[in-house]
Amino acid sequence: MKSEEIDSLARATMAHGLLQLALHFPDLLDELNLTIVGALERALVLAEEAISQAPNLPDGYVALGRLLLCHDDPDALAEARDILEHALKLDPEHDASLIAVATVLRESGDRSKALQHTESVIRRGNGQPQPLVLRALLHLDNDDAVAARRDLERAVQIAPDAGLFLLDAAFAASKDGDDAAALNLHNRSRELLGRAFTATAKALALQRTSVDENGQT
Repeated sequence: MKSEEIDSLARATMAHGLLQLALHFPDLLDELNLTIVGALERALVLAEEAISQAPNLPDGYVALGRLLLCHDDPDALAEARDILEHALKLDPEHDASLIAVATVLRESGDRSKALQHTESVIRRGNGQPQPLVLRALLHLDNDDAVAARRDLERAVQIAPDAGLFLLDAAFAASKDGDDAAALNLHNRSRELLGRAFTATAKALALQRTSVDENGQT
């Protein structure tokens, strides 16, 4: 791999990291002397630099597409879909591109196609928790809490210290009527996330509302 490609991957990774902090752990941005807006702006610069340095790699496009998903705007959603589909054309077997496209499809209401993309990644033995979490969310969209809990249990086994996944698992347990399990998962998530818990829980609740409003196809 060429040096500019390595640098491009590093910048795309940093863009993803700043995006996650801004979306789910905004309190931690204080340690970097960043605001949420500042973090997103820096992430945008990094994603654009990643694309400029290695336009043949999908990673910068994935970072840029995910940043566009932060905007509650149909035009931004359409632009994100175009960018992420371009990333997928660069490498049709790039798992991050497939999952990002599936995320856009879910937010657009095309949940059947989103599920197809997600399951194609899982069938290949990706080994990461994110595809399982996304499939679980798609199951919840279809009111299948039992299937959602199975996927989230697997995701939590892979990443037991991921407080975000525990929150999703708590939500699925609650939907399945298992209040005791939901409370236990909720409390474990609170312990892991610490002072980021409240903001993270609120962000996830808003995301669920946004997806619900887009309907289902």
